[in-house]
Amino acid sequence: MPDNINDLFLKSMSADTQGVALTIDSMQVKFRENFAGTLSTLWDTTLGTGATATASSGTLTFASGTTASNTATVVSKQLFTIPVKLAFSLSLSQRIANQTFYVELVSVDPTTLLADDKNVAAWRFDGTTATNAIYEVTNGGLTRLSSSAVTITTTATSSLFEIEPFVDETWFHQNALDVTTSRTGSWRRQSQSPDPTLFYRVRLRWVNGATPPASSTNAVFTFVSVSDNTEITAEITGGRGGTSAGQAVPVVLTGAAASSTAIGTVTVSGMTVAEDAATTASPVITGGVVRAASAPPTTFAAGDAVRHTMTTSGALVAKPFSVPEGDFTFTTGSTPVTSTGNQSVQAAAGAGLRRYVTSMQLSNTGSAVVDLNVRDASGTGTILWSGRLQATGNPIDIQFPIPLRTAQNSALFIEYTVTAGGSGTVNIQGFTAP
Repeated sequence: MPDNINDLFLKSMSADTQGVALTIDSMQVKFRENFAGTLSTLWDTTLGTGATATASSGTLTFASGTTASNTATVVSKQLFTIPVKLAFSLSLSQRIANQTFYVELVSVDPTTLLADDKNVAAWRFDGTTATNAIYEVTNGGLTRLSSSAVTITTTATSSLFEIEPFVDETWFHQNALDVTTSRTGSWRRQSQSPDPTLFYRVRLRWVNGATPPASSTNAVFTFVSVSDNTEITAEITGGRGGTSAGQAVPVVLTGAAASSTAIGTVTVSGMTVAEDAATTASPVITGGVVRAASAPPTTFAAGDAVRHTMTTSGALVAKPFSVPEGDFTFTTGSTPVTSTGNQSVQAAAGAGLRRYVTSMQLSNTGSAVVDLNVRDASGTGTILWSGRLQATGNPIDIQFPIPLRTAQNSALFIEYTVTAGGSGTVNIQGFTAP
């Protein structure tokens, strides 16, 4: 084989003659091009008509030209094997119709060592949207398996792209350049992943359409790097069931909120400071939510988790039934009821809400009985409570452990039937809730 593949066979194991230790080196080829020198040192170019490729001051500018159906390539002289990681920074001066740009790992013919396009992993940039790209794979000369357009950071400025073929799958990654944030996106192909037994070259390729593009586009690279590794199975000896922090395997959760990332059971321990002891430690705070009558909670279903109800001053509501803002009172006032009729206690509360009666105080100072009905709505509404006030009887105080309850969005009325001479007085307390 030609000399330029000799680097693929670096010694993977060597002996330390001083300590007789065995060193395993998984890195077969280390390749990085920052375009500080002559392009022809590491690359072969085939430009056709109108295309140009120039390396200068740390930048490769690869211009497409405007010749219809022209294909221009810049191909690495170095060969690589799978598994491998190709990383590059790329910007495109424009995205217009009738042009396609590829950055690809392409297999070579075993005899000629020229690219044969039978096995490929590639990023493809076409169309007019700077935030779209397509990734492709093929194996054994099959038609390329192309993704739909995926969202990337941009090609308007330099962005980072990666291709990582393994034996069983190929990964494509993308991110902004020179940042510490998580990748913008990662995509995987298992179908038609390239043959891991072959040699590959890096190829940069412009393809103009049969209709000539309106103008030439520059593909600008600041670096291309390739890490050609040999996968080695290794055992992680730390963290095997131990609890020592010194043997812990560090893990960082990224890309999702804790609520959507399964991390196991978390136990919140109480403070270790005794009651009535001074401390500056931060306590575990349990709180609730302020609720007002103007914005009551929706109806809760059986089994629902419910927060504590708090007042606007932050006090826990421990009173029966409702927050103070939900309470109501009613009285017939200083003028007793002396005639038969209906009287509104509370209007309908609104959709989903009911009126509840928790207590009543009744009296009749007249010489005849007064009959009372508490109704859900006026007239024909459901009778919730019925009673009689005897003539000149003692005042009556009634508490309802189970409050009287109207239907949803229904008014609360009291109905009087007064025998001539009767004189009734009524006070009602309650609250509003779902």
